[in-house]
Amino acid sequence: MKITFGEDGGFLEILPSGKNKITMVMCGRKSYREVTMSSTDLSIEQVSEIIEFLIEWKEAEE
Repeated sequence: MKITFGEDGGFLEILPSGKNKITMVMCGRKSYREVTMSSTDLSIEQVSEIIEFLIEWKEAEE
């Protein structure tokens, strides 16, 4: 899932990364960060809440 925000093209992307891992890529105008973690560190509910929050935040910005 990729969420783009701002006119500068910054984005947050959540990707599967190997067995039981996810990678979150955060990119802004001046920075780039990539974090890989075990998907077992977060519950499905927690991931869903994060995604829902980001979608609502993006829609509010438009």
